[in-house]
Amino acid sequence: MKILYYGNIIYTVDEFKNNVLNQDYIDGIVLNTVMTKDNKMVIVSFDNIQNIIQGIENYTYEQTKEGNIIPLDDVLEVLQNYNKRILINAVITPPLLNYKDLDIYTTVLTNIINKYPNIDILVFSVNYAVINYLKPKLSNNKLGVLLSAENANYIDVDFYIFPPILLNTTILNQQYNKNKEIMIFLENWNDLNQMNTFFTNKENSNKISRQLMNDISILTMYPLITYNTTKNI
Repeated sequence: MKILYYGNIIYTVDEFKNNVLNQDYIDGIVLNTVMTKDNKMVIVSFDNIQNIIQGIENYTYEQTKEGNIIPLDDVLEVLQNYNKRILINAVITPPLLNYKDLDIYTTVLTNIINKYPNIDILVFSVNYAVINYLKPKLSNNKLGVLLSAENANYIDVDFYIFPPILLNTTILNQQYNKNKEIMIFLENWNDLNQMNTFFTNKENSNKISRQLMNDISILTMYPLITYNTTKNI
């Protein structure tokens, strides 16, 4: 299994490198992107994303600086020599659900990503419309969706991110056999425990190949604990 760090990136450059980038057990990172009123794509950390995204589209980038919000461009500039994966979570707030704003959002995001062709950037969203808009614009990047209990529609994308509650051996095997990447999103400790219970269940483990297990990526706020917990599964 591969470990992708999904957490707080509000560090100095040196702290970020030491705490995240230089850790061998971390196979990539996840960045949450939100667009400001003046069409600036910014990164927000997971621990304050729910507070920040509510209304951020009504503020310019200058007005959001005090909230420890970092431009996506600045982060990718630091990471341009990063040789592991970067997953971008395209976060869309409700006022941006009209077609015009979706086009602007995806165009701004595409223009930034295309500036860094040497970085292995993947993009996902819980909003399927965003991914559909990105398909013709980001043909060289893998796209995926974050599934949920409310929306588990397997549209044609490169990878699916499962919450533990949706883990199912039949579906995992079906999608993997279609050459779809399988990822798991752990939002909290309960998710970690639920995932471990699923994979350590003998009936489940007998139905999943070792190759599939090795190829699964886990998005987690607790990379070291997740690594130590899953390395012997």
